[in-house]
Parts: sequence; C-alpha cells; structure tokens
Amino acid sequence: MSDDQRERATTPPRLAMIISATLLGGMIAAVGIIGAQALEVPLTRSAQAALKNAGISGVAVRFEGREAFLSPAGATAGQLRDADRVIEAVDGVRWATILPSDPSASPPNLVVREGADGEVDVTGLAGTAAAASAIQDAALATFGPGTSAVITVEDGTAVPSWSGSEQQLFAALAQVHGIEFTLDADGAHLAGEAADPAAVVGQLESALGTIPLVSALVPAGPTDEEAAAIDGTVIRFVADSVTLDAAARKQVASLADALRRFPTIGVTLTGHIAIPVGTEADAVAFSLQRAQSVADALVADGIEASRIDTVGAGSSQPVGDNATEAGAAANRRVTVFLMEAG
Repeated sequence: MSDDQRERATTPPRLAMIISATLLGGMIAAVGIIGAQALEVPLTRSAQAALKNAGISGVAVRFEGREAFLSPAGATAGQLRDADRVIEAVDGVRWATILPSDPSASPPNLVVREGADGEVDVTGLAGTAAAASAIQDAALATFGPGTSAVITVEDGTAVPSWSGSEQQLFAALAQVHGIEFTLDADGAHLAGEAADPAAVVGQLESALGTIPLVSALVPAGPTDEEAAAIDGTVIRFVADSVTLDAAARKQVASLADALRRFPTIGVTLTGHIAIPVGTEADAVAFSLQRAQSVADALVADGIEASRIDTVGAGSSQPVGDNATEAGAAANRRVTVFLMEAG
C-alpha cells in the first residue's frame, strides 16, 4: 500500500474521533446548562418566598447556578443589605451579591440615613448653590451636631416639588429611628421605626406634594426614659374604696396618653390593699377591683382592653407600715408595669 493509500485509509477514523469528542463535549455542556437552569428555578422561588416572609419588597433576584444577584426594584440600600442576609440563609444558595446601581441612571436627589451611632447622613443633588444650602441648613438645624449634610450642585438638576418644604420634610424624618429614606425620579421610599408611623407618613406626604411615597415604617416602642415614666407608676386609693379620685383620674389620663403614643406596648395593673378584712380571698378580690377601676378608666380613654392585664395581690406586698397612717395609705394602691412580651 502506498503512502497515499495509507493517508486515505486513516483519515475517516481520525475525523470520526474528532466529531465524537466534539459531540460529547457539547452534550456535557448542554447537561451542565440544563442542570443549572433546573437549580435556578427552585432557588429563585425559595429566595422570593424568603424575602416575602421577611417583609422585604422592591428587590429583584436572579440566579446563576447557586449564586444570587440582587438589584433594587424600589428597595433602599438598607433593604438590599437585609435581603442579602436573608437570601444567603436560603438552603442551597452559595452566596448573594448586591449589584451596583446602573451608572447611567441619575443618582437619588436626596438620601437620609441614620447610622448605628445615631448620627444622620444627608446626601443628594441640587441644581443651584442656594438650593443645596437650603437643604443642608434644614438638615443641620433638624438633626443637630454630628449630622453630615453633603448636597452636590449639578447643573441641570430639576427644582424638586418639595423645594421650600425642607424643614417640614426633615422634621417628619426626625421622628424616625433608624432612618432609611431615598428620594429619586421614581418617588420616595422610607423605612425605620416611629412611635406614630401614620403621622410621620402624613407629614412626609404633605412635604413631598405629588411625589409618591412608599413607606415600610413600623411602630416603635418607648425609649428607656419614656418607659421609666410608665413603668412603676403608682395610683393611690382612699381607704375602703375602689373609686378613682380626681388625682388618680388625672394620673390615668396621662397614662392613656403615653399608651396611645406607643401602640405596641401593654401594661399590667396590680391592685393592693392595706389591712385585710375577711379572708385572703376577699382581700385579693377587693384589690382586683381597684386594678379593674384603673383598667376601665384606660378603656374609657381609648386604650384597647387587650393591652391591659389586671392582677389582685391582696395585702401580700406592703410597701409601708400599716401601723401608721402614712404606711397604710402607701399600701392602698395600683401599680403599673409594662407588660412582658409574650
């Protein structure tokens, strides 16, 4: 056999091997793609369910294999960080990455954030130096020392509809703990805690005018100082009475005002008597009537009964000496304590 004949005889097998290898590689790649897609669909569903359960919205999620990529769809930076932690905890997710904002998109006109140290950062854009100064001055006047207010002057930035309402806008935000506020061409977004979320939202909407506001505010509890003003309150009664006198009624009205400001808390009212008359069961029943008198007055002032517990302690917890008039008067009381979280 000549060399030419050998060449023609061996070429088809070589070609067949090359084709087979190419087809095998393609099949393996196809299987990999199909496998990744089969994984991405349930992971996406699980991630979306986890975000919904966590109360986080405005976050777009896509997967490449087991890697999640997050981008804002109305969410604030704080919500994106929360979403990152939630999704990384989903079974099967390797890690989550927050994608940078579109560099071609206009940056927010205003961002207000409160750090863990309680200091507030205010950043944004304005079309003129005068507009920037108005925003900075209002922020510093509202949030006080330690506030960082950096407003960049950029030609072409439109005059916002809230121009002239800077003080009103920041006064509303000052009522929010853990402020996460952004305002851009798509509208305003707010997150954090407030004693009266509805009031804050109303003030913000008034300042923003036609700009739509999406709020994720949650009710806040009292500060330590405010809690101390409620916790341990003592309401006195005259001897042999379960009726509130004028001084006690005034105390109850003040207590109702505090509870209206903090709708997430409740109170336990414990009634006491001085010298027991009859059996201990009688003493407990009489002391419970005193607690119920305070509870009824709170309900009359608009506090939900579900936020109030009543207990009768009888004469078992004296704070004064019943042998003295002052000591006995101190023992005829109802004590108010913040209800323990259930």
